[in-house]
Amino acid sequence: MQINLFRSFIVLMACSLFPQACSSTDNTAATFFLDQAMTQTEIDSLQPGDPAYAMVDREDGVRMVPITLGHRYTSGSNDYLTFKDDSAQFGSGDSGAPILNSGGKTMGALSGTYGGDNIVITPITAMLTSVGSGTLAAAAAVSRSASLQGAGIEQNKLAWFATGVDAEGRTMLRSAGIPVSDLDPQLALSNAARAYAPQAAANAMTYSVAAGRSMAVVPFSGPRVNIYAIGTATHAIDTDRIIAFGHSLNWDGQPTFSMPVTPAKVVQFVHDPVYGSFKLAVPVGEIMGGIVLDRSKGILVSRTANVSLVELKVNAGGSTTTHRVSRIDDQGLLGSFIGSGLTSVVRGQFDIAYPGDHQTSVTVTHIDSTTTTTDLGMVSWSGSGGWQVWDVVMPVFSTANKIEVTVN
Repeated sequence: MQINLFRSFIVLMACSLFPQACSSTDNTAATFFLDQAMTQTEIDSLQPGDPAYAMVDREDGVRMVPITLGHRYTSGSNDYLTFKDDSAQFGSGDSGAPILNSGGKTMGALSGTYGGDNIVITPITAMLTSVGSGTLAAAAAVSRSASLQGAGIEQNKLAWFATGVDAEGRTMLRSAGIPVSDLDPQLALSNAARAYAPQAAANAMTYSVAAGRSMAVVPFSGPRVNIYAIGTATHAIDTDRIIAFGHSLNWDGQPTFSMPVTPAKVVQFVHDPVYGSFKLAVPVGEIMGGIVLDRSKGILVSRTANVSLVELKVNAGGSTTTHRVSRIDDQGLLGSFIGSGLTSVVRGQFDIAYPGDHQTSVTVTHIDSTTTTTDLGMVSWSGSGGWQVWDVVMPVFSTANKIEVTVN
């Protein structure tokens, strides 16, 4: 039996840093402090029929949903807990949602499904082991691919959302293996989708990151285009480090530059009979950490991560906009963000779907303040102009501080 992982992203900050983020619309949640993880002995003693709670983030706040544990799913050395979801209450974006025992301890994270309505829980002990927490550091070197092969798990890509990215841009993302949703975000998000950036900073404390709260991973952001993924936080190891997700991200290892994470506001939980249920949310506020480790059973987020952003300035169609692009080690992934995002920004500023060929130049300002300018000549922005810019930028992206693209 294969497990289909919920396609989402997650992260969190300690409740002690942001106590107001730990409030809930359910009074039951007040009895859960989310500061203790169950031991392996405690997890081994769990039986089918034992009561538990799933802590999920929804439009009206964090809910404590009563669940009943089912049988265990075991494959090789991998052991997962399960429960039934007969009413389709959970979906993509809930990966990482804390699962608590009746005493309020974290037993693991909601991480996927198998066999229809069986929900998979990745035990918290396995998550901590996978990121090498404390005395478990020796296990941190276990690769994602080896773990997945041993468990017979088929790793899904994450569910990304893209606002302001046109149809061609979405095709570019999908060609890079990033399954951006076909849902028109404006139908559900309206102006909230554009709230990421300065105007959302005022709401940052309202949507601070904490266990059970939604988080966004945002590699490309700005006034016209945002590319991001949504998930849920699991457990604070300490005031700096967060364990999350219950399954891997997109790569294995320790990235040199951490993908930025922000709080997120849930807009709607969508029951989709075709693509499956998912949590639609938008990033809000400022960057509050970054992903520093990616493992088969979870990711590790640090508040003090090396998050580095490159300023992307676009002069086109008589207007100028400035976006932010995350530095990432995976050049193919990063190239798809810049290619699809930049092309959509240029097209949007020309205010027509296919602006045709235009004289284009790229100026890169490096960290040491030196600059280089490349004249690309006539570039077809009705095609994949963003990729042509990326070909120029890629060799120097790790040392770039600002990229300015001018399209006449």
